[in-house]
Amino acid sequence: MKALISVIISSLLLCSCVNTKNVGLGYDFSKKKIFEHNIVQKENPRASGRVSLSYKAPFLLYSTELNKLADSLVGRTPTYTEQVNVGNSIDKGGLLTVNIERSTIGAANNKYFEFVVLTDEIEVYRSTGRDDIAEVPLSPKGNWWNIKSIGLKNPFRYNLKVYVIDKLSGGRDEFIITRPNNMPYSDSAPETK
Repeated sequence: MKALISVIISSLLLCSCVNTKNVGLGYDFSKKKIFEHNIVQKENPRASGRVSLSYKAPFLLYSTELNKLADSLVGRTPTYTEQVNVGNSIDKGGLLTVNIERSTIGAANNKYFEFVVLTDEIEVYRSTGRDDIAEVPLSPKGNWWNIKSIGLKNPFRYNLKVYVIDKLSGGRDEFIITRPNNMPYSDSAPETK
């Protein structure tokens, strides 16, 4: 019951304007950077390419999904239940997107990478990528590329560490995401399925 009440309160706080693009908590995220995440990278010196990482906070996931729902509902605003369902469907810790670039098609295959995530020094995710053939380079001299998305089930309090281990080169890229001071956090955040 406590988890349900937390979800309902979070949904109400996150949805103050449904029909405006990129709006949640009353802020227009397309014009303002409210919660700046500091991402520091330590690169793999052995790699023949690069790895980059982006993070999307839960309130931005909620805002995006709610806007998609609002766009699909012609002439009406989403009901309270629909808004709560959107809140229940997002990853409460946010979404990581890892972009891998390598000089050959084989080296950019996700199966040669292991992804490890620590929140506040506790390992919460470890996975070897699946056999996924890389995408074609965007330019004649570009790199082959691949993407891995990682949904975080629970919020993090202080920082997030992400290790992208390259099994071919034997090295790893390390990322540290520091949670902004003004980003909401709740110890009683509801668990996801």
